[in-house]
Amino acid sequence: MTYNTTNWKHSIALLGVLIAMTTSAWTQEMKWSETYEMNSIFNENNIIQASIDGFYVLQNYKNADYYYQQKIGLYTLDFKKQEADKPMEFLHDNVKGRYQFAMAGVSSPYVGYAVDQVEEQKETLFIKLINPNSLSPINLAKKLLEIDYKDKIKPKGGYRYCASPDGSRFLFYGQMPYEKKGKGNGKISLLLTDSKFEALGTAVAEMNQESGILTVNDVVDAVVDNSGRVYLLCKIYKGKDKKEEKKQGTRFVYSLVEMDYSANSAMQILDTLTVLTPQDSAIIVSAKLSINNTSGAITCMGTYKLPRKKAGLFSVDAQKAFSELPVLLDYPEEVLALEARMPRKVKKKKHLSLKNYKIKSIFEQADGTQIIVAEQHYINAYWDKSEGRQEQHKLHNLFVAKINKQKIEWARVLPKRQRAGAEGYSNVPHKLYSFYAFQRKGEIHLLYNEMKENLEITDEFKLEKGYYNKPKACDLVHCKIDLSSGVLKSKESVLGLKEDGVAIYPNETKVLNDGSLLLLGVKPEYSLKEPSYIRFGHWVLD
Repeated sequence: MTYNTTNWKHSIALLGVLIAMTTSAWTQEMKWSETYEMNSIFNENNIIQASIDGFYVLQNYKNADYYYQQKIGLYTLDFKKQEADKPMEFLHDNVKGRYQFAMAGVSSPYVGYAVDQVEEQKETLFIKLINPNSLSPINLAKKLLEIDYKDKIKPKGGYRYCASPDGSRFLFYGQMPYEKKGKGNGKISLLLTDSKFEALGTAVAEMNQESGILTVNDVVDAVVDNSGRVYLLCKIYKGKDKKEEKKQGTRFVYSLVEMDYSANSAMQILDTLTVLTPQDSAIIVSAKLSINNTSGAITCMGTYKLPRKKAGLFSVDAQKAFSELPVLLDYPEEVLALEARMPRKVKKKKHLSLKNYKIKSIFEQADGTQIIVAEQHYINAYWDKSEGRQEQHKLHNLFVAKINKQKIEWARVLPKRQRAGAEGYSNVPHKLYSFYAFQRKGEIHLLYNEMKENLEITDEFKLEKGYYNKPKACDLVHCKIDLSSGVLKSKESVLGLKEDGVAIYPNETKVLNDGSLLLLGVKPEYSLKEPSYIRFGHWVLD
């Protein structure tokens, strides 16, 4: 009796891959903290600074009187906990301020807060360092921004910030006060500082907003490079309101703003970022900014669609966007073939096609190539008579590709099915869906929650949709993709809610300096009588 040794070896190799792709986390070194009860059902716990020595957590919760409070907690990687004795107070000249943001510092985090001085009719943004011993803000505060709102409406959007790759520059921005009847315009105030928060330059970006007032929520991305060049991507709504589109069309366009500190804060504004000639009516679905740490180049990448025609990707040097059209990148044949074999019954259910891919992560490589991760993400908004405005999020396949000299070198699609929101859930638990991506040892790693029933299904059109308002059966899936070839090296469940009693917030994952991961999870309960618990995990990868 003879054997086909080639087929036998191939079968053994395939069996090994299947075992590697379906094993659970018994091979992983994952340590967990005890369960920490949330202060209230409104509690949010955000890891604001993490290192191999420990991590700081901001607790944002409502007290018994329904007022928001903030506390800072410090944990070691052995999960020994130190917590502030009382909530933080934000005061200036005996006037109470409002929490705005927490940001990482060299040794301890900072907190930013705004103080409204009604008698003087001005609002001031301050920043304070956290004392690592008391975990409370130190007495001295640094004034960042001050706005006068006499006879104007003071904005409610708050302030945002971003940092340069080397941490030498910080950009702070917020909405300017506006006239009550001044619809159709908006102003965003920009402040550029050094690492000690000393002002380097200021500017005001003013753009026409047909739907009303331009707010910081309309700024979808912001970057600043090590030399002080600043770019903002803003959504400019063309209609009379900001409701989600119900039909195919142009609900908003993207506007690009540039501020150059080296040129005395010179300002440029591109009202409409265009990927094709205006006559082609191309609609930008998503856009994202990225900085290459080696060359310093700032790139704007995104996806676009044409009404009743094909969709694609685009890439443009941010500086050249004011004078040149982007380079277009067509989807690879393998991806188009996958789309073409979609069953007719799926098409009738508004399958999330290539026209709904949104770029969410960009990894710059030293050689100038880029790794992008896009996700099929569609938001359906509607008005419910009893619940008010509702949003339903559909998040399906992940598209991972390597861009080399503005061409797609390889691409891969990872099927998944996620759904969240609607049916009375106006506050969508966004931390439980979507994905987290990071780069390590020549591989792109992806983490996302998936229904256990989907782990062994290879036909994407047979996947069950997981509803993540109540993630009763979700598993944390870990995928590894080779950077050079795009080969999927492994896909495995590393954590199961039913078995391990915790659901991970993928977007809250932190990669530490030693390559290990810090995880934030929750033991979900959906009853006021059964409060939820948070847990932290430390995962040392193989």
